[in-house]
Parts: sequence; structure tokens; C-alpha cells
Amino acid sequence: SIISGGDDNIVKITKTDNNEVIDFIGHEGIISAISIMNKKFLLSGSYDRTIRKWNMLSRQCEEIMNKHTAIITIVYPLNDKYLLSSAMDRKIMIWDDNGNCVKTFSFENGTLMTTVKCEEDTFIYGDSKGELFIKKINW
Repeated sequence: SIISGGDDNIVKITKTDNNEVIDFIGHEGIISAISIMNKKFLLSGSYDRTIRKWNMLSRQCEEIMNKHTAIITIVYPLNDKYLLSSAMDRKIMIWDDNGNCVKTFSFENGTLMTTVKCEEDTFIYGDSKGELFIKKINW
């Protein structure tokens, strides 16, 4: 399967074996980030400043996470219970599997551009100056 999203505000899964296309409709802006969590959920981020958690079997949106104030640049599952997001608001947020923001990291020096690598307790992020940083998550 191929997962895609674009300026039509729709996340699509195209099954390569039969070309069936499954649409996930709900965002109000360009799709800017996509990831899979637990092989059950599709995570999407958008220019509408929201992250959506879609159930891939029912094709329904189960959670809308809306604490970011700018374009979402990445959504990434840390493990089976938590996901990480970053946005152009210079914030990285950790969310639980119920859509609650449990940690926020704010970055004042330079504009946060994206998170480039995530693990359960560490992430690497970059800024608009081209610098990379490593941050430990203290649970």
C-alpha cells in the first residue's frame, strides 16, 4: 500500500494489489505529515494545525489533536502509547493514545523546522539555521 496526502486535504491509502483507494477526509488544509502507529492507526498532520488519528479499519477519525498553532511538520509514533509532533510554532509535543498532550518542548532560538529522528526517550530536531540538536524525554 502507498499512503499519500496533498493539497486536496485528503489522506489516501492506495492498495497496490488492486488499486483500491481509501480516502480519509477531515483536514481543512494541505496534508504535511503522515505516519502509521501500531499498524492500526494512520496519523496525519496538516496546514490546518491539527493532527488526526484515523482508525485504518473503520476509516474513522478517532482523535483530533489541536494544540499546535502552526503548520504540522511531523507526526511520529514513539511507541504503542505515545506519539510526537513538531510544528512551525517552534514546539514539539508528546501525545498519549487518547489525544492528550502530555509534554511540550518550546524552542526559542531559531525556528524549529522538523524532527529528524525519534526513539522512545530521545529525539533529534533541526532549526532554520541548519543546526541539529538532541533532546532527551524525561518521562
